[in-house]
Amino acid sequence: MKRTNTIFMIGAIMLLILSIALIAIYWIKRDPNRELKRQVIAMQEQPITLDFKKAKTFLAGRDTCYIDSPVNKLIIFVDSLSCSSCTVSKLGEYLEVCDTLSSKNSQMLVILQTPKRYQEEVISKFHHERFPFWCILDIEAEFTRNNPAIPKTPLLHTFTLDKDNKVILVGDPIKNERIWDLVQRELE
Repeated sequence: MKRTNTIFMIGAIMLLILSIALIAIYWIKRDPNRELKRQVIAMQEQPITLDFKKAKTFLAGRDTCYIDSPVNKLIIFVDSLSCSSCTVSKLGEYLEVCDTLSSKNSQMLVILQTPKRYQEEVISKFHHERFPFWCILDIEAEFTRNNPAIPKTPLLHTFTLDKDNKVILVGDPIKNERIWDLVQRELE
């Protein structure tokens, strides 16, 4: 009886060790960025459409109309799940980026899909702040409808387009200095 219990205990310990080893192998081989990589590749497969028919567009505080042109662009997209007012309050951080982009014949676009209850507040801020870059209030969610490859992951909502509106970089140059270096290299 004692020998049977010992064999059973050894078997249980071996099974436990094997289970731990398999779990460790799974975690080591698992690529936590696999889904992000897949989403970036999907973004790069098709040009981004910047055709806004019903959006409210502002440049330097004035109501205007955005017409896409063949230049490089930095896109900052804020979906309806993010805080639009918070984003607008932080856009001043991008003034230096905008100046550099402008000096290299490139544009910066901020595209916001703001819930209706906050739209007037955002419009007021655009008029008051007079940002020197395109601010587009996408009231009909045209951007995501026209670009289904745009992921829901906010981490991937800031990206750089080439002259053909193809995604060439993904990342926020304000939050990541390496991204800013890459953006500047791409624009040279």
